[in-house]
Amino acid sequence: MSAELTNPPDPRILDRLGAAQTVLLCGHEYPDGDVLGSQCGLYHQLRDRGQSVRVVNPDPPSRSFDFLARHTPFESFDPIMGVGSPDLVVLLDCSELRRLRDLGREIRRLDRPILVVDHHVGSENGDGDEAFVDSTAAATGEMVARLYDAFGELPSREAAEGMFTAFACDT
Repeated sequence: MSAELTNPPDPRILDRLGAAQTVLLCGHEYPDGDVLGSQCGLYHQLRDRGQSVRVVNPDPPSRSFDFLARHTPFESFDPIMGVGSPDLVVLLDCSELRRLRDLGREIRRLDRPILVVDHHVGSENGDGDEAFVDSTAAATGEMVARLYDAFGELPSREAAEGMFTAFACDT
């Protein structure tokens, strides 16, 4: 953890994350290591803070990420089951609901606040109501690590494993 944050999140982002009791974490179709690792890191941070968190993606993780699934409950979107009624939706490593296919349409129908956390150029112009975006970051997992710093928290072993996966897969 750095003593001084580089490009820290806007305080409104921290307020939005901290105020939500129920959070839905989503990423793009065919989730890669940055999506899954970032979701893992943020899932454990929010859950450890007492928030109710679900991780739902359009597709299941590939078997190569089973080691993350040992401690992080990744779900694939089921239109019959839906996603409930979260206070906040967080898109990780993706800023456009169209990249979530049917899950994106379900989120749009819910009309809940959407926060984008991403490192891709232009993501601040995506479907989020607010965005924490830095295109100089190596991975979205780096953005999640900055959230730990901003909240003054240390990641658990499980969260750190996820963020390391995000760094390793995107660099």
